[in-house]
Amino acid sequence: MRAYNLFRQSQDLIARRNIQGILRTLNQALEIEPRNPSIFVQLGVISFLDNNYDKGIEYFNRALDIDSNQMKALEMLMEHYTKEGEPGKVQVYFDKLKAVRFVYSDVLVKRGDILFNKQKPHQAVEQWKKALIFTPRDREIISRINEIAEQDFMDKLLNKFDTIDKAKEFYKRKSEEGPDDKFAKKMVLWAERRSLGLDY
Repeated sequence: MRAYNLFRQSQDLIARRNIQGILRTLNQALEIEPRNPSIFVQLGVISFLDNNYDKGIEYFNRALDIDSNQMKALEMLMEHYTKEGEPGKVQVYFDKLKAVRFVYSDVLVKRGDILFNKQKPHQAVEQWKKALIFTPRDREIISRINEIAEQDFMDKLLNKFDTIDKAKEFYKRKSEEGPDDKFAKKMVLWAERRSLGLDY
């Protein structure tokens, strides 16, 4: 329990960017639970934040020695070697993530959901696209990405008018002239939503 409390304390220190305090707290936790992979992962993350990449890699690999499915360690190493331009090593960690692809995809989807709820739709799409790499046939993820793309397209159409009201009137006329024109009706609703200052 004390190791867990120390681990939680390190989370609070992260918010304050107290690197030395975090490292000290995590090493204390490690003395109590020397084979806790989560502590090694956190040490790796902090080392990367401190630009100490060699140490971070060492910590991530120690976490993976204990639990080969530590997704955060695999992800951080894959991203690191992507930036370093080492495709061979990227492939190693990518293949390992594929072994837990359904769980990892779910993690990425949830990250995207959090970003979407924070009104950051395009950052959300980046996470959903990453998830799609691991579960390419996931219709729900595809639907979310397509919905944002359609809304971006509708925004471009609205921007062609001087005001949103003019756009709304234009598409309202189109929908009245063509009762089967579903897109025109959708544009009217989207224009109304935008005129109220509502986002995605």
